[in-house]
Amino acid sequence: MENEEKRYDARRSLGFTWELPEDGLSISRADNPRDALFTFHKYRVEHVSKSLRTLEHIPCTYAQTRSILDGKSTSGLSTRQLRAIENYGKACERLMDMLEEGRFSLSEESLFELHSLVGKDEARDVGRFRGHEVAIEQSHYMPPRSEYLGGIFKEGATFLNSLEDPQEQAVCTFLFMARSQFFSDCNKRTANLVMNGLLMRAGYQPLSVDSEHFLEKMAVFYESANATEIIDEISSIARKQYRSESIEADVLAKQRESSQLPSEAVYGEQLKLCLDAKERQVERLEDRLEKWIDRQRTVLEKTERQRPGVITSLWKGKAWRERRESQNKRLHSLESRLSVVKAIKKDMGGKRLEALAEKRLRRHAPDMVARYEAEMQRKRERSTDEQLKRAEERSLNATRGIGLSRKIGH
Repeated sequence: MENEEKRYDARRSLGFTWELPEDGLSISRADNPRDALFTFHKYRVEHVSKSLRTLEHIPCTYAQTRSILDGKSTSGLSTRQLRAIENYGKACERLMDMLEEGRFSLSEESLFELHSLVGKDEARDVGRFRGHEVAIEQSHYMPPRSEYLGGIFKEGATFLNSLEDPQEQAVCTFLFMARSQFFSDCNKRTANLVMNGLLMRAGYQPLSVDSEHFLEKMAVFYESANATEIIDEISSIARKQYRSESIEADVLAKQRESSQLPSEAVYGEQLKLCLDAKERQVERLEDRLEKWIDRQRTVLEKTERQRPGVITSLWKGKAWRERRESQNKRLHSLESRLSVVKAIKKDMGGKRLEALAEKRLRRHAPDMVARYEAEMQRKRERSTDEQLKRAEERSLNATRGIGLSRKIGH
């Protein structure tokens, strides 16, 4: 953060502090709020699918999510999971209505309206702050007591509204709501909608939280009260999301501008773009993981210094050992990921990275890849036909040669 005074204000108002990435947050700007709202509407199904898969571990595919949001039946999901998808989809629609009508804000009224849909038939005290105490699973952090929530939200909202950067305001609002646990359930889902509402209202593109290790990093944030690492992760998610959309747009533009070019030429050019993007991604990820490992080692060293004594270990020892074990697992996980990244970097330009680039291109430009593969198949078939023809000609010429030699011999 910019200075110690702001850090103190953040700790007092929100309960945590943070440092922004050196290159700032990476959330893409839209041309205007209406354009951002159009993007949210266009990718609504994908947003619901990714958000619930990341935040709630609901294994919903794009096809399943579309069927549920269209009011059709689907299999493979529990009743609770179906309800969560349906509720979140309706809350997305309500958020769009609130933005279009100009009545969305960082206020209790907006939070309660969204939570009343997200938490329908799932959360206690739906549409209002919880009236009881809660705990976060697999975390020693205890959220604020319920009687203080109104005051905590008011002070936090005042501080968040004072932040000049809309990206910083939106992301920190998500973290503030998730860590404070204002509701009995559905906190992260509601916070995710509020974050996107703030982004779109300010003219930034919506963000779909899509990360395998997101909840693991949120757990670290809850206990440490330091949001630097989770903000880095959100920024990384944004870079990945908008780079992917940019690649897709580049492909479509290239196809429009050079419709006379063969698919092979377009494919080769776009594959090179994906390969370059992957190489840059690997280098950034290596730097980021090394920083995270250094931070985690510092956290672990601090925990080791806080080892309880012989007497205090009788009531503090178990909690300390569990915390140290959790931090060790986190460190080993980061080191394992760094080893994978270093292996990929060592193979820069090799088959492994090219396979990742091809996978990326296939995901974001399936039509172009299908045309390329069809063209390659036609080429292979033509090549096979030509080889067969040449073989037949050689066989025919050989037969003619034998016949001619026999005539000469007679």
